[in-house]
Amino acid sequence: METPRTPVSARHAYTYDWNAAEHRRAVRWTTWARMRRPLFRVLRVVLYVFLALVALVAIGMALDGYTREPIELGVLALLVGALVLWFPWLTAALITWRTGRTDPNVHHPMHQRFDAVGLHVSCRTAETMLRWDGMQRVVETPRFLFFYYSSQLAYYLPKRVVDDLPELRASIAEWLPEGMSILSAK
Repeated sequence: METPRTPVSARHAYTYDWNAAEHRRAVRWTTWARMRRPLFRVLRVVLYVFLALVALVAIGMALDGYTREPIELGVLALLVGALVLWFPWLTAALITWRTGRTDPNVHHPMHQRFDAVGLHVSCRTAETMLRWDGMQRVVETPRFLFFYYSSQLAYYLPKRVVDDLPELRASIAEWLPEGMSILSAK
């Protein structure tokens, strides 16, 4: 049985179908954004230094006459390095695959509406509202607008469905709490 919906104002209201490739790009972008934080940068440097040391040990073992161990150690180092480099892509692919299989809403239109109160999101089985004063930040990328309701979690609006982007930007800037603005990320 279809759930009745709140009437949607025509101004700043967008409806779109979920798209796996688009979802993957959004998840990959938010994962990269988290990995650019200082702690993750330090962890990446530590990991790369560790992998370089493992490679040096493998080369040293090979020069000392060992044959099998350096190859195994080198392959292990390459696998770990590849996993770290491909982490955002792997994470995005896994989350998108899981979402497509387990979320019944992705097979129905998504609705997002913006007004002076906040962002209203509705789909087949759920409705939610994110108030502007509860928003951590708003980030605009070349393909998306991200609305963060925690330091790591965000709703996204694909810019492909926004035909009035300058007007939407101006309205959001007006509605955001004082001192907060739309952050631009490339």
